[in-house]
Amino acid sequence: MLDRVSMTIQKYNQSADEYAKGIAMRLPKKELDIFIKLLPKSAKVIEIGSAGGRDTHYLHENGMEVTGIDLSEELTKIARKYNPEVTFQICDMRKLTFEGSSFDGIWASAVFHHLDRVDMLPTLQEWSRVLRPNGIIYLSTKMGKGNWHGKDALSVGQEREFTLLMPEELGEMFNIVNFKKISLITEKDSTRDIYWIRAFYRKYG
Repeated sequence: MLDRVSMTIQKYNQSADEYAKGIAMRLPKKELDIFIKLLPKSAKVIEIGSAGGRDTHYLHENGMEVTGIDLSEELTKIARKYNPEVTFQICDMRKLTFEGSSFDGIWASAVFHHLDRVDMLPTLQEWSRVLRPNGIIYLSTKMGKGNWHGKDALSVGQEREFTLLMPEELGEMFNIVNFKKISLITEKDSTRDIYWIRAFYRKYG
C-alpha cells in the first residue's frame, strides 16, 4: 500500500498538465514581491514544491538564483520545458540533498500541507539546515483543524488530502526551530471556500 506522500505524487503525475494549467493564473505576486524585497540582490533561493515552475519563473525573472524541487516527475518535466535556464531537481522536501547554509531564501507555497503532521516539525528543521543565518522563508499552507480529504477546484477530478494547521500551531513550530516572525496573516482564498496561512519568517543568526 502506498503511503500518503507516494499517493500524492502519483496523483500529481497523473494530472500534471491540467494542474499546471489550473494554477498558471494564480500567481501570488504580492507575496513574491515581498519575498524578493526581503532578500539581497541575486539571492540564492530554493522553491520547495516547484510544480510546473510558475513561481520559480517569476523569481528567476526578478534576479534570483533559484533552484526548484518537487517529487512529481511529470510536473518537473513541465517546469523544465518552460524554464530551460532554471535548475529543477526531483527531491523530497523532508530530506534535502543540499549542503547546510546553501540558500538565502526558501519559497514554499501550498506544499507544506501535503505532509503528515508528524513530519512537519522535522521538515522545518531540515529547511532551517539549508538556510543561511538571517535567511528568509515564505510558507503558505491551508488553515483549519485536523485533516481535509476530498476534491476542490484544483483536484482535477481526484481526491486529495491535506493536513490543516491553525496559525498558532505553525507559529509554535517556527519558534522551536529558532525563526523570528516577520508577518503571519490568514486570508480567504478568492476562488475557493478555504483559508490560507501566509507567513514570512527570518532565521535567527
